[in-house]
Amino acid sequence: MIKAMEGSTYIVHTASPFPIEKPSDENVLIKPAVEGTLAVMKAARLNKVKRVVVTSSIVAISENGAEG
Repeated sequence: MIKAMEGSTYIVHTASPFPIEKPSDENVLIKPAVEGTLAVMKAARLNKVKRVVVTSSIVAISENGAEG
């Protein structure tokens, strides 16, 4: 990932896990989301990227995403 950002000025991070069915363990979603975002931020810092935009998931505003 670090090499992929070489020469970048801006990064838009939009990736996040999105399973069709609710997983039995919340870490199936949380762990890869956190690790992915941290990896992007570390690579951006190492490559002196000027700005990073991190978007939320559509699930954050979905009725089905709000159900526990």
